[in-house]
Amino acid sequence: MCPPWKKKQVIAVLAAYLNHPVIHNNMIAIITELRREMRIAEGAHMLRTGNPIRLVDHFDEWLPSLFARIEGNVRDFVSRWVARMRTTWANDASPNGRSIMQDLQTLETAALRVRIDQTGFYPPV
Repeated sequence: MCPPWKKKQVIAVLAAYLNHPVIHNNMIAIITELRREMRIAEGAHMLRTGNPIRLVDHFDEWLPSLFARIEGNVRDFVSRWVARMRTTWANDASPNGRSIMQDLQTLETAALRVRIDQTGFYPPV
């Protein structure tokens, strides 16, 4: 039987890692700095060639799609492994078997709720 604290760890990693305040604030700092550097590169390119480019705009369009793919990958991974584990434990009517089946449902539910909070990722630069 899986100890309750282990279940909570797995769920926390699946549902909240990138949304943890420390991680989230670090992501904001990294993304903001990257976008600032891209804005500088846009200006340098314009000065050198006379042609505008939209690095920051393209990045801001691409990044949410990346996070959506990450969220989808987490959901797919969990769904795939939960299905395999359900097959293994489906016929076990013992207390452990029932507990594991409940835990699998909890994991699957948590995975369906996975969202990466992008608040603060796109400040003006």
